[in-house]
Amino acid sequence: VVQHRDRKSGKRVTLQVAEMTDSGDENVILQYNLKEKKHVFKNKPTALIKKLEEFQGISEKEFFQMVKERAIVLEYLAKFNISQIDDVGKIINGYYKDKEKLFNEISLNTKKKDIKGDNKTLNNGNK
Repeated sequence: VVQHRDRKSGKRVTLQVAEMTDSGDENVILQYNLKEKKHVFKNKPTALIKKLEEFQGISEKEFFQMVKERAIVLEYLAKFNISQIDDVGKIINGYYKDKEKLFNEISLNTKKKDIKGDNKTLNNGNK
């Protein structure tokens, strides 16, 4: 992981995520595009997928599904500015306890925010 912190704004940006292959070469997985200000996938995380298949029984398809689901949760946290440790913990706990229920609530709250513009957290807007 390569990161940079802008001293003026104090913001930290992950510039690159890479893994080491069995031969010792680097495999760049994620690269930050400065012009578009977004991360771009460069290569499959082959070593990681191989280890997940070997030790956890997770297929490549399951791995990418997990990545998509977790991205949805992180985007939800960012969209609703949820950053307090207890609030984040509740949502992450919901992901592991009842993923389907969590995604239904995320979908519902996202639609409400698009309509009202004032929803902040799951269920009752505690924030």
